[in-house]
Amino acid sequence: MIDFPGGQNGPPRGGGEPPWEPRVRRLEQVVDKILDRLTALERDVAVIKATFATKSDIAELKLEIADVKTRMAESKSAIIMWVVSAIFLAQSLPLIAKWIERYL
Repeated sequence: MIDFPGGQNGPPRGGGEPPWEPRVRRLEQVVDKILDRLTALERDVAVIKATFATKSDIAELKLEIADVKTRMAESKSAIIMWVVSAIFLAQSLPLIAKWIERYL
């Protein structure tokens, strides 16, 4: 049995507040705050689940990156070939012009 102030076996009589009421009120306030925080966490987790990348998304991205690297390497080779061809043609034009004058 619970010991109450004044040796009573129940809550105080005459409209007084039972001694556990302040503690219960405080616990109710704490529970309300915990529920608010839990709701916010649930909302955050829902956003994370909706927006974060999955393993398949990352694997797909890796494939795309590999494809871009391959195309860049091919483009670099094509650019080098064009530059070498342009230099060769620029160096050859005077010789070609002389041959045309000589044989035509």
